[in-house]
Amino acid sequence: MTTQKTPQIKTPSTIVRIAAGIGVSALTAVMLILAFHPYNVWFLAFFAFVPMLVAQHRILPRKWSGLASAIGVGGWLFVFLGSMFGGSSAALVIYIVVLAIVVTQMFTMPGVQRFHEQTNYRWFMLQSVADWTC
Repeated sequence: MTTQKTPQIKTPSTIVRIAAGIGVSALTAVMLILAFHPYNVWFLAFFAFVPMLVAQHRILPRKWSGLASAIGVGGWLFVFLGSMFGGSSAALVIYIVVLAIVVTQMFTMPGVQRFHEQTNYRWFMLQSVADWTC
């Protein structure tokens, strides 16, 4: 009896996947920053969440999937709201709220990804749209 050797595809290391996920997620923050004042490239708002969702569900390991929304949305909120309130004491409160959002996303998104995998991504579009717009 002979066994056939099948070529094994090497997957990139976890560090490379996390670095790639961070880079792709940062595109969401950049696109959202450009979509609003003072740049007003408004049409980017329609596509801004796509890089974050791709990084969350396809690039990052499930354990680290919350990093995608933390960087994408958290990065945008940090820059946008921070520049809106400037150096005032209200900016400190805004930064604390953004930090709370980032930490919440880090711990809840792996469960969301597990839900989508178990339901074969049946609710992906509805949940993705409702997640940040409601």
